[in-house]
Amino acid sequence: MPSLALGRPALGTFGAGYPYVADVRTAAAALAADARLAEEEGAALLYMGHGSNYFPSGGIYLQLAAAMRELYPAVFTAIATLEGFPSVDDALVLLRESGRKKVILKPFLVAAGGHVRKDMVGPGSWAARLEKEGFTVEPVLSGLAEQDSFVRIFIDHAADAAADAGIVLR
Repeated sequence: MPSLALGRPALGTFGAGYPYVADVRTAAAALAADARLAEEEGAALLYMGHGSNYFPSGGIYLQLAAAMRELYPAVFTAIATLEGFPSVDDALVLLRESGRKKVILKPFLVAAGGHVRKDMVGPGSWAARLEKEGFTVEPVLSGLAEQDSFVRIFIDHAADAAADAGIVLR
């Protein structure tokens, strides 16, 4: 009989079986190459997430940013979302306070598609706004699915879900 099991999100979910705090730390560790790039460039690291006006996801994003700053203290990391909280306005306040003048701008999206071309680097985009605010912006036009370390999270979460459902993977 066919079975279906759904893995938890990359940043985890509430529950005792797989504490989301551990998943957040795993995600932060998977982003080491981004932190290394920002450190080499003497830049802050700003991720653009999608977010939602209907589901409060801001807390988990703030936890990820805090985990990044803990793991990579030489790099100021912030996350903002296209919809909901935290917004790019919230991130701008933090970036100004960080004292950094250069920003590595990267999507916190699985794929670097339409939102990246339009909202991150297009006319009227986050990059244009940051530059207007006096920052030098270096956009990175690749999604999370292009980083093996991050893809590993999805694979591990799918394997956990299969094991929990009694599904044997080959």
